[in-house]
Amino acid sequence: MTPSESTLSKLFLFVAALTLCGGSAFGQTLMLHMPLDGTLASRGTIKAAPKMYVKAGESEPEVVPGRIGQALLFDSKATIAVPFNLDHDKYPVVTITAWVKQGLAANDTRAILSSGSDAGARLGVNGGRLAAKAGRTGVSFDQDMPRGEWVFVAAVIDIAKHYARLHQNDAVYVRENIDTSAKLPREFSNPYDKGAAKQPYLFVGALQFRNWQQTARRLTIDDVRLYSGALSVDQINKLRNSAPSSSPAAATGKPGVVPVEPSQLPGDQFEPTQLPGDQFEPTQLPGDQFEPTELPADREGSAAARTEDVIDLPKPDVGER
Repeated sequence: MTPSESTLSKLFLFVAALTLCGGSAFGQTLMLHMPLDGTLASRGTIKAAPKMYVKAGESEPEVVPGRIGQALLFDSKATIAVPFNLDHDKYPVVTITAWVKQGLAANDTRAILSSGSDAGARLGVNGGRLAAKAGRTGVSFDQDMPRGEWVFVAAVIDIAKHYARLHQNDAVYVRENIDTSAKLPREFSNPYDKGAAKQPYLFVGALQFRNWQQTARRLTIDDVRLYSGALSVDQINKLRNSAPSSSPAAATGKPGVVPVEPSQLPGDQFEPTQLPGDQFEPTQLPGDQFEPTELPADREGSAAARTEDVIDLPKPDVGER
């Protein structure tokens, strides 16, 4: 698939986003940006090529009209995996952003971006609510996510400070003293190359190779970004507001996705200025903790990364809380 107008639109948005911020001692850096415009084009400091992995006998995610051009509809049959070790000691603070659309009947756990560890940094939807995690238990947004429409979501996860800030459109929810007993990302066998050495991955559209069903209720994902460091409330709002007010016409169908290495854009490393007012303590609300199904290996120690073979597990029974 050749780059489309929607791809160029996202490239423009990417460049525009870089101009929103100036320097900062906190060192926010764009690590990964995947527009998901029918290709696996990516940019950022992570140079490993993303790859689509599809379950045997299944098909790739469908390319559908997105919030910004095109998007991919994940439904438990595939995941995008990027070879990378999101070591929480090296990256104790991360920011994840994306546009998502959930179906009218969606009510279980679906992953947007995951470090590959069930007790590691990730962003997803749980029981119809935006949810982030950096330990055995997670934190959910204090209100349901709208269904059948595009929603901008973001999470700032600070493992060292036991802190999470969730964004859903223009609403913000902050939780302190959260469980951040994050484990090192697991290492996985490559489903397409069993002879290759095991390694950690970042996953888009699934929790990991073991849990493809994390998008069983279907979730459309567009324009995923991962930053090291914490973007402020104002920076995240500017990123959301810089998106076009409506999506241009976009082709649909199967992506025929292949890894693409776009030209490095100038200025793709930036140091946003820390803006005031991005830390606050709202009243704690009930129902913001959820207990996803634990895998046996999650009860083991966290001092070193563990390795897992690629197997399918039963779908976790995680309902709306």
